[in-house]
Amino acid sequence: YTSTNNRPLNPDEIGNPALRPELSWGLDAAWEIHGRDGTQGSVGGYLRRIDATIRNETLLRDGRWVSTPGKGTRAMAWGIEMDGRMQLARLFRRGPDIELRGNANGKHSRVRDRPGPENRIEDQVPFTASASLDYRISSRWSSGLAYTH
Repeated sequence: YTSTNNRPLNPDEIGNPALRPELSWGLDAAWEIHGRDGTQGSVGGYLRRIDATIRNETLLRDGRWVSTPGKGTRAMAWGIEMDGRMQLARLFRRGPDIELRGNANGKHSRVRDRPGPENRIEDQVPFTASASLDYRISSRWSSGLAYTH
């Protein structure tokens, strides 16, 4: 990709055929509960050690600013995940056939060769969440609504 407005914040993009993949070690743990009425819930966490992270580098090469993927150092990533689902009828005895679902994830990381305090992995979103509901009108028809943040 070549930019007509070539600046450090709008560089040309080039590849890196010598780039090797990231290597990682991870640990995951979770606790889940499954109710007889279809209710489900889980809480989990993870820890990752990533060696030779891939990050974009912006360089001045032959009079043009270019962005290319390059090797970084070690990074640590960790987070917590929660999700659940249940029937609305569990809360309201005569409620309609609506299933409620939701999840939330908190994600953190620290890259060794970046100065802090915002030394997280590139493009890592610190928090995501979603909520949805599905309404079963009949055995053939259903409708749903979802929100993701």
